[in-house]
Amino acid sequence: IILVGILYLLFFSGIFNLKKINIVGLKSLKVSDLENYTDKWFNEKRFGITKRNNLMFADVNNLATFILKDFPKIKIVKIQKKLPNILNIIVEERSPEGIWCFEINKQCFYFDGSGIAYEEATKPRSSILTLVEDFKDAPVSLGEGVFESNKFKKILSTRKSISKISRSEEHTS
Repeated sequence: IILVGILYLLFFSGIFNLKKINIVGLKSLKVSDLENYTDKWFNEKRFGITKRNNLMFADVNNLATFILKDFPKIKIVKIQKKLPNILNIIVEERSPEGIWCFEINKQCFYFDGSGIAYEEATKPRSSILTLVEDFKDAPVSLGEGVFESNKFKKILSTRKSISKISRSEEHTS
């Protein structure tokens, strides 16, 4: 009888069904978009049966993988279960390092310091961000790298050093 009670509590009582989602760290993305996405993921049905709504057995690592894939602007996501029915999602959004424009197809993307294109952009007339005009025919999708990371990190490092030198020259003049 105790075993039946435990099985009922775990699988059928609904006590572990997701009731609340707390999201922290969003700056430009809408909380409601991530809440709706998470709720949809938890309530996905297969063969008419809700698959993952039981927080006790939900694979939050799988959810994190899907969030990173479908929200390329999110750089880091940590998900914590707070039993019996609360989910905490902590995110860090990507910060723009520059704008990469593919001149052949007239497409521009914001990219971060790791070289990941995460959001469409318009080509600026002037910018405080690094602007790269690329004349190669190499299409890129959101969430993909626009360049080889190690090479570009060296370029960014050199750019920042030059910027520091020019600022120090301004102060000494």
